[in-house]
Amino acid sequence: MLAGAGWVLWQRFRKQDIKSYLWPAIPAVMGAVIIGAGIYQAKHTPILDAPVSAEAAAKVDLPLGARTIKLEGNSGQGWQLLDQQSIKAHDRVQQVEVPSLNAIAAFKPGDWNAVRVVVTERTLPRIGIPAPCLILMVVAIAAGIFLNHTIYGRYLLALGRNEEAAKYSGINTDRMLILAYVICSLLAGLGGVLFVMDVNSAQPVDFGNFYELYAIAAAVLGGCSLRGGEGTILGVIIGACLMRVLKNMITLVDAIPTHIEYAIIGAVILAGVTVDELIKRYAAKRAAIRQQQEAQEG
Repeated sequence: MLAGAGWVLWQRFRKQDIKSYLWPAIPAVMGAVIIGAGIYQAKHTPILDAPVSAEAAAKVDLPLGARTIKLEGNSGQGWQLLDQQSIKAHDRVQQVEVPSLNAIAAFKPGDWNAVRVVVTERTLPRIGIPAPCLILMVVAIAAGIFLNHTIYGRYLLALGRNEEAAKYSGINTDRMLILAYVICSLLAGLGGVLFVMDVNSAQPVDFGNFYELYAIAAAVLGGCSLRGGEGTILGVIIGACLMRVLKNMITLVDAIPTHIEYAIIGAVILAGVTVDELIKRYAAKRAAIRQQQEAQEG
């Protein structure tokens, strides 16, 4: 959300066309709406209906962080306070037992027909940012600055586009290739360390098998060309998020067998490459038509 908003402001400052900053505004607005809804939900006072009857009691699940609750009853003259108690806050869902209507009438006479639980005090959950997310942000910002605002980053993009052309233009391609492999190895090592810290174990025989397939698929989904020379850091991050969503979908959806996970990922890569090729051909055709029209007008 912050990246989208920053992009909008930057493009606005540069007075670019509205199309150049319209699409990042969509996730910015969606993120603001989600954050606002979360704050409202956290601060809103929950009112929970207790499905009790004349003889049967009921258990009511309390929201996370509930500290103080009130038990209210209705006898046809509005809601009245029956009891109030404090609850020790816990990081998991807790339950409170609500007595039956007859039991309530025994200690507080009345013709009670409905009971509810009102949470009057809550401890808001801490909104923390995981350390891997912070590392991702730092690496993404550093990679974006390196690729787009340094001469060596532009050299790498030129090298990926056409190695021979980059060599004839005066770029030391051997040195840039070594630099690319060194950066790739460092980031792979960092990812491996984070992965080991997440699962808390590692086997040198098969640990991390086929994870390069996820990386390739994420890059393709993010707009990177397998020919090289094209791609953005933001696109790669979005592609990685989509791959994670796809992996979870394969696991959760019963209609998709889990043993064809790699086949689905391969199909995603194939679809991404096909779409990339079709877009390139369409763009080249449009450019040729435009050049032909300009030549005829000239």
